[in-house]
Amino acid sequence: MSESTDAAPSSFPPETHSPSAEFAQVPQSIFLPEDHEPGAPALNVESAPIAGSRNGPGFFESLLWMVGFHIVQVAAVIFACVLLVFSFLTSAGGGPSAESDLMGSVNSLMSYLGPHLIHVFGFAQLSTVLYSMLAVRLRLGRTGLRELGWRLPWKGHVILIVALCVPLSFLCTALQSALFDVFPASRHELEDMLRLFGQAPLSLLILIVGLGPGLGEELLFRGLIGRGLIRRWGLPAGVLCTSVLFGLWHLIPSQPLAVIPLGLAMHFVYCVTRSFWAPVVLHFLNNSLAMVILKYSQHPLVERIGNASEWHPGGNVPLLVASAATVAAILILLWQTRVLYLRPDGTVWDQGFLITAAPPPEVSVVAVHQQPQLLMLAGSAFNSLGFAAGLWRLTDWAGLPW
Repeated sequence: MSESTDAAPSSFPPETHSPSAEFAQVPQSIFLPEDHEPGAPALNVESAPIAGSRNGPGFFESLLWMVGFHIVQVAAVIFACVLLVFSFLTSAGGGPSAESDLMGSVNSLMSYLGPHLIHVFGFAQLSTVLYSMLAVRLRLGRTGLRELGWRLPWKGHVILIVALCVPLSFLCTALQSALFDVFPASRHELEDMLRLFGQAPLSLLILIVGLGPGLGEELLFRGLIGRGLIRRWGLPAGVLCTSVLFGLWHLIPSQPLAVIPLGLAMHFVYCVTRSFWAPVVLHFLNNSLAMVILKYSQHPLVERIGNASEWHPGGNVPLLVASAATVAAILILLWQTRVLYLRPDGTVWDQGFLITAAPPPEVSVVAVHQQPQLLMLAGSAFNSLGFAAGLWRLTDWAGLPW
């Protein structure tokens, strides 16, 4: 499969700020000191092209990696179920001797498997995390994992990502609710799956359903597939195609279209923060929020918030508008505060395309986040307060029977 070596141009617009004198002696590190708050640096980008074999996968190769991900997941589920069945038969002391015993054994087996299904799913998630790490290592070389950008995100970006989670999840839930009208069977499939998860403790759900996909799927889609598609097609088309593939990965018919906006947001925060942990955090928070809602669905507050996120034409439009405004404002603020790798001479280290690949150890750079505009900062806070006020009004917090 041929690999393109042409680098897509960087999407950073040119700026005229002069580099600060304090960058004259930059340490051999890509980490920004905690007390370092520089102004916006100069954006004279000096590209460092990558070898063609490490560009990342193209579209059809990406499909093959997705198929492999699915095969590993299914194989892990089958393997874990076989182990559980063997454990059940061993503890039962052998097979049934009559047809009546057979039916009783089947019922006993299903009762035995039910509480352990979350462990089966956990083993599958662990297997896919290992698969994704191996895929990045095999496809991008021995430095591929390091280049994903393991530096922790700036604290301000963490706050923005946390603030982004709830309104973004609200929009995706409303979109999925609308799609249930087109694919009514999907609602029942999703409810059946969530009913199985509901038997597990919340801490286990957050670990397996929150952190597992947050690591495995981000390694595959943002770390591997996204790298290759952005390298070939540029930032907008590469991110869009990666997000569509990420949506299609969720096989329940109503989910792909509802998950695509989440995929776009996760890839966006990856690009602007230059930290792989940023989309992992957003993915983790989104899935964990869904599990909290699942476990406490009978609580009056959670029930009213869930009803508010259901799509009813004309019923929750103001809250949807407030959610969209909040998401847009936070994304703009994330872009304004984006992270750049600055060289001692004021040029920006990049690889000719907007991605988060970390500089090699021999490159002397420092990770610098841009400064936000106060007007945009105030607008984001105002929109967030408006969204919170909308939730307060729809849920009638003060009137809840605590």
